[in-house]
Amino acid sequence: RADALEVVSQLGEREASRQLVLLLEPIPVDEKLAGLQGDVTPPRDVAEAKQHSRALSSPWTRISADSPNAQEVVLMERLLSLRQVSLFSRMSLERLHAIERITQESEYVRGEVIMREGELGDELFCIVEGEVEVLRGAGTPEEMRLNRLGPGAYFGEMAVLDGSPRSATIVAASPVRVLVLAGERLRELVQEMPELAFDLLRVLADRVRSAEQKLAPAA
Repeated sequence: RADALEVVSQLGEREASRQLVLLLEPIPVDEKLAGLQGDVTPPRDVAEAKQHSRALSSPWTRISADSPNAQEVVLMERLLSLRQVSLFSRMSLERLHAIERITQESEYVRGEVIMREGELGDELFCIVEGEVEVLRGAGTPEEMRLNRLGPGAYFGEMAVLDGSPRSATIVAASPVRVLVLAGERLRELVQEMPELAFDLLRVLADRVRSAEQKLAPAA
C-alpha cells in the first residue's frame, strides 16, 4: 500500500495526486477534510450533503441521500452481501445489481443438508449469513470435516465448471442464508469477465491444499 501511494504521489499530476493520496490514507475523516480545505468546500451540514448527493448521477448515491424504503434496504443489503464474495468483490454496483437479479435467495436451518456428495447439481451458492460444514463421507464411519465456510465464501463451483457430481456434502452449521446462482449464468459471467476465472482457480487451489492436508496420513 505504501509503495502504491508513493508511486501515485510521484508520477501523477501533482495536485490531483496529493488529493487522491490524502483520500486513500487510513486517517480519520476529519483530518482528510482539513487537508482538503482550499481545494473543495465540504458540506456545512447533513442537509447540504444530502442535497449534493441527490444531484449526482449515481442512483445508489441518490438512494442513500433519502430514507430508503424497505425494498431498497433489502436490495442494498443483498448487493453488499454479494460485494463480500471474493468472486464479485471488484464489480461495480451496476454489475452487482445485474447479478442480484439472476440469483435466488434460500434459507436453511442448522443441520439441514444444502448439498449432498455424489449428487448432480449446477448451482453456485454464495453465503450471506451463517456458516456451513464441508464434509466428506457424511453419515458414514469415515466421515471427515474438510472445512467450515462463512459469510463471503461460496461453494458448488466445481460441479458447475466440470459437470461432475458434487465432491462433498454441505451442511448448515447454523441458520444459513445463501444467494444461489445458476451454473449457466456463472459460465456466462466467466466468458464476459475472464478475470473471474482467477478467483475460481484460487479458491479451488486453496480447497485442494486444505483437503490434501486433512486426508494426508499422520506422520
